[in-house]
Amino acid sequence: SPPKPKKLPPLKGGAAAPLKGNTSSAARPGAVVSAAGSATAPAAAAATAAAAERERKFVEQHGFECQPVQVVVTRHVLLQLAFLDVTRRRKAIRTLHALATGAGESVSKRLDGEHLFVARPPGNKTTGSDVHCVWERGSAARPFFEAAGAEAVRVWSVETSEAHLEEVMSYVEEAWGYGSLADSEAGSFPMGTNNELSHPGDQWHPVHSDEGGDVSVPYVIKWHAVSDHLSRLLLLTEELLGEACDLAQRGFHLPLLLDAHEQSLVPPPQPTCSTLLVGRSGTGKTSLALEILYRVQETNSARRAARDAALRERASGDESATAPPTPQELSAIEGGLPPHTNVLFLCKSVTLASRVKSHSEQLMLPLGEPPADSERLKLDFSAAEPELRAPLFLSSSEWLVLLDRCLPPDQRWFKSEQEEAQFKEAINGTGDGLASLLSHMELAEGDDSPTRSTGDARGGAAAAARQRRQKGNAAPEARRELLTFEMFEQLFQGHKTLRSLSVSTLYREAFSYIKGSREAMKTKEGYLSRDEYIALASKMSPLPAEMRGVAYDAFEDYLRKKRRHRLYDVCDVVFHLFTQVRQGEVRHSPLHRVIIDEVQDLTMAELALLHDAATDKDGFFVCGDTAQTITRGVGFRFTDVRLLFDGRPKPAQLITNYRTHSGILTAANALVSLLTKLFPTTLDRLNDERGHFLGPPPALLPDTTPARVSEMMLAGDELGLCEMGANQVVIVRSASAKKKLPPLLQSGLVLTVEESKGLE
Repeated sequence: SPPKPKKLPPLKGGAAAPLKGNTSSAARPGAVVSAAGSATAPAAAAATAAAAERERKFVEQHGFECQPVQVVVTRHVLLQLAFLDVTRRRKAIRTLHALATGAGESVSKRLDGEHLFVARPPGNKTTGSDVHCVWERGSAARPFFEAAGAEAVRVWSVETSEAHLEEVMSYVEEAWGYGSLADSEAGSFPMGTNNELSHPGDQWHPVHSDEGGDVSVPYVIKWHAVSDHLSRLLLLTEELLGEACDLAQRGFHLPLLLDAHEQSLVPPPQPTCSTLLVGRSGTGKTSLALEILYRVQETNSARRAARDAALRERASGDESATAPPTPQELSAIEGGLPPHTNVLFLCKSVTLASRVKSHSEQLMLPLGEPPADSERLKLDFSAAEPELRAPLFLSSSEWLVLLDRCLPPDQRWFKSEQEEAQFKEAINGTGDGLASLLSHMELAEGDDSPTRSTGDARGGAAAAARQRRQKGNAAPEARRELLTFEMFEQLFQGHKTLRSLSVSTLYREAFSYIKGSREAMKTKEGYLSRDEYIALASKMSPLPAEMRGVAYDAFEDYLRKKRRHRLYDVCDVVFHLFTQVRQGEVRHSPLHRVIIDEVQDLTMAELALLHDAATDKDGFFVCGDTAQTITRGVGFRFTDVRLLFDGRPKPAQLITNYRTHSGILTAANALVSLLTKLFPTTLDRLNDERGHFLGPPPALLPDTTPARVSEMMLAGDELGLCEMGANQVVIVRSASAKKKLPPLLQSGLVLTVEESKGLE
C-alpha cells in the first residue's frame, strides 16, 4: 500500500519545460507555478493531493513488473529522462510501457530496414512536447550479451524531436561495428567510445568520439532494466524523496544488467554459504558488491513500507489505538515480512569506501531512500540498534575505531578522539602518502629509535622526559604512537638481521604471520611463540623454515624496541578487540551481511575479527585479487581465507575485463605468470583474464630519467600527450616521489599506488 499523501506542491503537468538547465522554479519538474498567486492554502493542499493521486494512479497503470518484454536502457537514456519535464516524462513512460507489454511495433515505425524502430506514446498527437524512443529488439543476429529476459528490447535514445533520428541510427550501427571488432567468445554486442562525450546536457542524441579528436577509448555498453522504481522517481519525485530536486544534477542509477555468470555469483537473500570472488582489476567485483547492496536495500525498503502500511491500517481501524504497538503486536505484523538485514561494506581505502557509498546512494534514490547520515549510523551501531537504516561503508581503520567505541569507556584501546583521528589518518589506505606525518622524525646518532628533531617542541619534551627518568625523577609517559613501515625501517637500520633478510621481509613475517595471523589471535600474548611460528606450514609463510629463527630473533628485538619507545601497531589494536569480542564485552548492532572489497590488503587477523563480530557467518561476500596486494606487511592468499569458513566456499573467478584492452592485459598476464613462477606461494593461480577489444601494448621506458620521461610524455608525436589533463595520471610509489617529479609532471594528476587503487 502506498503511503498517505504528503502535503506536496502540485506536480506540473502543463507545457513542456526547457530541455536544458532546468534551474528555475518554472522549469524544474514538479515545481509550483501559481496562475493567480492568490490560491488559498486549503485549495492548494487539495490540488496538491489530487495531482499526487493522479500521478500514483498513472504509475500503477503503467507498471513494468511481470510484463512479457523486458525493457532496458543505457546510462545516456537515464540522463535524458532526468532532463525531461513532467509532461514528456509521462509520455516517455507510456511509450516504454507499450514496449514492455509487447505492443512496441503498433506504436512504432522502422528507422532502418531490419532492426531499429522509433516509438511514440500510444494515441499521441503531434504536439510541441514530442517524445521519440529509438529501440531495437534482441534477435539471433543481435543477441543480448547480458542475461536479459527471453523477450527484451533495447532503448538507445529518447529524443524530443525527429531532427536527430538519423544520427541516432548512425550511432547504433557504429556501436555494433565497434562490437564486431571485439575479441570475445560471447559473440557480438554493441560497444561505444569515450562515454563521457555522450551527455544530454551537451546534445540529446548519443555520440561517439570524433575520429580526428582525442584517442578513441572503447567500452562495453552496459544496460539498465526499466522498473516501477524509475517511474515513481520521475513522476513522484517530491513525494518519494521528501523534497524537490533536479534529478539530472543530483544523479541516480539503476542496477546494471548482469550476464549469466555474474548473476550466478550474487548470493540469495538468505545465503547458506559465504562467497569468495577472485578477479583482476576491472572485472566487475565492485559492481557485484553494489548489486548485493541494492538487493538487500530493496528488500529492507519494501519491508519498512509494508510494516508502516500495516501500522497505519491498525491506527485507522481503531481510533483509540494511539499508543505505539506492543512488542507482541509488532512481532505479529512483521511475522510475514522478510527479516531486516544489516550490511557492512569494508575495504582498506577510505577513498574507495566513499566512492562505493556515493554510487550505492544513487542506486537507492529510485527506492525513495535518501542518503543516510553516516555519523548517525555509527551511533546507532554502537548503541546496538537492531535495525540500521542503511549499510555502513567503512575503511578498515574506521571499522576498528567504531568497534572500539562499542566497548565500555574504561576498556577502549583509544583514549581520545585525537588518538582515533591519528590512527585513521595513518592507515586509511593512503599508505606511503603518510610521509608528511614522519617528516619531522630523524634517526639520532647512536640511537635506534625514531626520534624527532630538536627543533620540534614535542621532540624536546620527549628528550627532557627521558633525562628526568634517567635521574630517577619519573615523569608521565609520552603518548603512544602508531608504528608505520617507515618507523619499522628506522628501528632496524643497520641491524645485523639485514645481512640475510630485508626489512620488508621482517615486516611481513611480523605482521602477517607472527602477529597478524588468525592463529596469533588465539594466543594469550597476541603473537605466536618461536616454536609455533617455525612450525607453520610452508604455504602459510613463504619464508623457508631455516630462516624463521632469524626472523623471530628480529621480532623479539622489535618487541623490546616497541616497549621502550611506547609504540603500538595495528595488530595490537586487532588483538585487543578480538579478545573483547570473544569475551562478549562488545555490544553493537547485528551484522547479517559483510561485504569486503580489496580483501588482499587486510591481514588474516583483521578478517578473523570481522568473522567473529558478524552475526551470520554465512553472510560474507569477499572479493579481491592477490596480484593486487599493495599494503606492506600483508602476505595474503584466498586459500587462507577459506579456512575462516571451514573450507566450504570455493573461490569463484571473474575473467572478463570491462575496463582494459588486450594489449595491456597481455602484458599484465605475463607479469602475473612470472610472479606465480618465481613466488609460487604468494599468489593464487587464476585463469588469464581477457578483454573485449584489441589494443597496443603499454610503452615501457626502462633506462631513462624523470626529465626524459616528462619530455617524451609531453611530446607531440603518437606517444606524447601534448599536455597533462584530466585524462592522464602519473602513478608513483610514495608521496616523497611526487616531490622528485619534474615540474611539468607535477602540474598534472599525481597519485601514489595506494591513492589510485580502486579508482581506475
